[in-house]
Amino acid sequence: MMGASGFLPSGSLLESLIHLSNEVSSIEKLPFLQVRNISTMIRRIKVLTSLFEEIKETTGVSTTQTQLPPSSVLCLTELYSVIRRVRVLIEGCKDGSSLWGLIQTEATSNQFFVLVKEIGRALDILPLSLLNVTADIREQVELLHKQAKRVELFVDPRELQRRDELLKVMASNNKKNMENAANRCSIDIEAVKHVFSSIGLRRSLDYEEEMSKLEAEAQKQAGTGGLIVVSNIKNLVSLVSHSKSMVFSEESMKDDIKQASVSASRNTDQSSSSQLMSFNIPDEFRCPISLDLMKDPVIVASGHTYDRNSIAQWINNGHHTCPKSGQRLIHMALIPNYALKSLVHQWCQENNIPLTECSSNASGSEINNEQKAAEKAVDHISATKVVIDSVKMTAEFLVGKLAMGSLDIQRQAAYELRLLAKTGMDNRGGGSYTVSRDNANFQ
Repeated sequence: MMGASGFLPSGSLLESLIHLSNEVSSIEKLPFLQVRNISTMIRRIKVLTSLFEEIKETTGVSTTQTQLPPSSVLCLTELYSVIRRVRVLIEGCKDGSSLWGLIQTEATSNQFFVLVKEIGRALDILPLSLLNVTADIREQVELLHKQAKRVELFVDPRELQRRDELLKVMASNNKKNMENAANRCSIDIEAVKHVFSSIGLRRSLDYEEEMSKLEAEAQKQAGTGGLIVVSNIKNLVSLVSHSKSMVFSEESMKDDIKQASVSASRNTDQSSSSQLMSFNIPDEFRCPISLDLMKDPVIVASGHTYDRNSIAQWINNGHHTCPKSGQRLIHMALIPNYALKSLVHQWCQENNIPLTECSSNASGSEINNEQKAAEKAVDHISATKVVIDSVKMTAEFLVGKLAMGSLDIQRQAAYELRLLAKTGMDNRGGGSYTVSRDNANFQ
């Protein structure tokens, strides 16, 4: 129930202030941004919390009585409004996008500055001499008042430096995207890792959460921020997504090669494996991933050859780089290396190794397995935000094979073009390049 003056009864106001101030004071795990502004603001709120508790204890104000001077009630009401906005601001720094917070570091710092100034103005009308508080509390509040009156705007120079580095990376990434989407792999990944790590983005999960927060921020800004702001946020989403695939592909490359090797070896026929162990397999016939004989060698965009099962698993694990060279793959098509396959088949015959997989006449089940592996590789492209340009390049590559390749290569190209036509359904809404089924109607 409101008092006659329009304010809450002193007791209710003090209870609300103490509860709200304790919420702010107990905030833990501060964000990586605005550290100084947040920590100093929390210290100020703790001083005010002591004041509120002292007033409640010494005056014996109940929830219905109004025993405080009117100017005190006005001051406390203003402080309640300010502290509530402080809580919202700090929670926004904690729960919001770190990258967008870095871009907005000056604006956010100014918000903290304005709130401190409002605390100082509210304390201007606090009649400390009329309140029964201890000398220690009085001195702390007076010091807080003086500091709030002469406080200056603080913008962390380290955050400004990180922001400039981020803007530089964004500008470079956008420029290369406009020139050639394939050059996206040329961004300074070390600079990206440095900036991202400095604001707490260190794990794959951190990158995923950051993308979700950026998407939420884009929706929030859609109604008020304007098209330019939303476009900048979308560019950040693209940068995080692209950087995630590169950073964690590089860092987990050795582990995933080992994992792919183990998995591929488990799928190898036991009798064939036991026989192969007694032979010295030529290095050029070994898969760089599994180090086993390449039964179905395929060529990736970098020009290196791998066994189909091993490289398909590598791609399906989320990697977009060549395991051997580390080069970014501009497309995910797996082109059969028939020349090497013929040499492997000849070597198997000379050494009396009965590997049916080396036969040029593959069975129907083997063809289905190859098609499934190709489907997984192409489906992986559709699952990423960088699919549009990769699909276009892949389609152009395969169309070229239709015109110039051998009969077997033409059949493989036609099949993979049909796969692209299927996976392109989700990309048509974004204005991406798609392949019609008529273009892939090769029998």
